[in-house]
Amino acid sequence: MEEKKDENKVKKFFINIGKASLYTGIFFIFQIISTFICSIVVAAKYAISAAMSGEWMEEARMTEMLLEKVYNLQGLLTIITGIITLLTLFIIFKIRKRKISEKLSLNKITKSKIAIIAILAIALEVFITISLYVLPISEQLINEYFKNVNYLMGGNFILVFIAVVIFAPIVEEIIFRGLLLKHLNNVMPTIVAVLISSIIFGIGHGQIIWIIYATLIGIILSIVFIRCKSLTASITLHAVLNLTSYIIYFANIEMDSIIVFIISGIVMILALMGIMIMTKNKEIEKESVEYIAKK
Repeated sequence: MEEKKDENKVKKFFINIGKASLYTGIFFIFQIISTFICSIVVAAKYAISAAMSGEWMEEARMTEMLLEKVYNLQGLLTIITGIITLLTLFIIFKIRKRKISEKLSLNKITKSKIAIIAILAIALEVFITISLYVLPISEQLINEYFKNVNYLMGGNFILVFIAVVIFAPIVEEIIFRGLLLKHLNNVMPTIVAVLISSIIFGIGHGQIIWIIYATLIGIILSIVFIRCKSLTASITLHAVLNLTSYIIYFANIEMDSIIVFIISGIVMILALMGIMIMTKNKEIEKESVEYIAKK
């Protein structure tokens, strides 16, 4: 009897890890393939143009130019890969005869929760943005970070908006909180599942500074998802956070005040505490840690 239980536990572990790997792998593979194809197309266009004109750039300058053009197309690539990822997930769940809406816990949230989640998102983005100026980060890393940001935001601003504020929050929350975190939490303690899913979320952002703060954001997104028992809550937080970043960049708002840094940190903590208090009742205290594992 005991051996059968152990076998079931092992089987459950590998099934959930397999599903988590599958869904996350789909997301990353489509990103890699789309970026690779885009790079080939951009390089081919340059090669044809240079061959016809007879004007070739130096290798270093050419590499930077091609990299910039690929980054400028990231908004479009995010939209395309997002659509392909969602369609693939829809097909998988259709084959398994499961409703993806039920699996993802797309439960409604109250207006009061939306308001405090929005406040948390704005304060969090302001805090992170200012931290890049006030924390002792090497100049090389900062320059590399802002160069990548400028490349990314340098594309069509409408496509960038749709990609950053709409597609990225929806697709990333479905993958990393709705599927990855849930399956990990089925077979390991919640805190471990949150840390692993958040680290993988961070690694997916590539550049070292992005990796660090995306991991921290992933932890907060996970907390909001678990406490509110709704993927809608984490999608809202993610979308407002990205919208704030978008506005700060295109409005060219100076974000280097230590006072604003402190205030935004305090507001962020208070807002997170507010969410914890709003979702604190006997039922949630008992079930919130286990909830994401149930479906």
